[in-house]
Amino acid sequence: MENFNGLYNTDSFSDRFSSKAKDRLRRTFKRDTSYREVIKYNSDGTTVANFPIQISNSSNRQNKYKNFIAHPDYPVDYGDTFDIGDAIVIVTEINENNKISDDGLMWQCNDTLKWKHNGEVFTQDCFIDGKAYSTNNTEDIRIVNSKVELYTQMTDNLKNIDINQDFIFGNYFKRVYKLIAIDDSTKDGLAVMTMELGQSSDNDNLEDNIADNPNIDSDTIVIESTIDDSYYTVKPATSEIKVGTTVLFETRHYDSSNNEILSEFDYNVLNITPADYELVEVDNNNVSIKAIGDSGSGQLEITNTDYVESFTVDITLTGLW
Repeated sequence: MENFNGLYNTDSFSDRFSSKAKDRLRRTFKRDTSYREVIKYNSDGTTVANFPIQISNSSNRQNKYKNFIAHPDYPVDYGDTFDIGDAIVIVTEINENNKISDDGLMWQCNDTLKWKHNGEVFTQDCFIDGKAYSTNNTEDIRIVNSKVELYTQMTDNLKNIDINQDFIFGNYFKRVYKLIAIDDSTKDGLAVMTMELGQSSDNDNLEDNIADNPNIDSDTIVIESTIDDSYYTVKPATSEIKVGTTVLFETRHYDSSNNEILSEFDYNVLNITPADYELVEVDNNNVSIKAIGDSGSGQLEITNTDYVESFTVDITLTGLW
C-alpha cells in the first residue's frame, strides 16, 4: 500500500529524507566549486582514476587539513589516500552521523614512511602530527617533538613492521624515531603509529632515509621488557617442531638504542609432556628443542635472571605429516 506521496508506508521519515538528499547531491555534485576528480590509492595497491569528490581547504592557513564531501555512490574510508594534483592527502576523520554521504577531514601527507624488509624497500605516504606553524602558505617551521603520531593507510606491507623498529624522517635535518605502538583497530583502514625520538646508527642510510634495524627481520619475535624500555629478540619465529627434528632458538637482549645487553637466561618448557621433548642449553643465548612425541602446543619459557623477568614463545610438537 502506498501513501499520498507515492512512498511505502514502511519507509521511515529519515529513510525518505536521506534518499531525497542523496538524489539532490547526485544532481548537483559536479556543480560545486570544490568538485574535482582525483586518483584514489587503495590499500591493496590498486588505484582508481577520476574518483569524484569535493575537497576544500581549511580556512586557517596554519592547518594543513582539508574538508571533503564524498559522492553518495563513491564511499570514502579511514586511511584512504588521494593524489589531488598538488598534494597527497589521507583521510583521518569521518563524520559517522552523516547518512547521505561520507564527509570529514583529510590531512596533507608531509613525509614518507620508509623501511627495508628482507632486502626490499617499502614506502608509504604519511602524515606526521607534530607541532608546526606556517610562515606563509607553503612553508612550515617545525618544532621537533620527543614523541609524535604518524598516520598512514593500513596495508599488507605494514605487517613487515615491528615494535621498536627505527625510521628516519626529514629532508635536510634528519631525525630517527622508534616505533613504540600501533593502533590499527580504532579506525579501520587507518594505522596510527606512536613514535618517540630515537638515536641514529652509523649504519643508517641517511641519503635514502632507511634506518638500520639489524635485530629485526621476518624470522624474529620481538618482546618488550616489562622492567624498562629494552627488548628481547627470539629466533626463529616458527613455533612448529616436527617429530624427530630439532630447532635451535636464539635469545638476545637489547637496549632502546639497539645495543646488546649481556643477560643471563634460563630456559624451560611449559604445558608439554616431558617425555615428548628434549631440551638442551647450548650456551647462554641458544637452546635446542627436539621433538620426540607430538603432544601438541606449549611454550618455551625464557627467564632473564638478571632482570628477574620471564616471557614465553609458543611452540608446537607435531607429527611428520
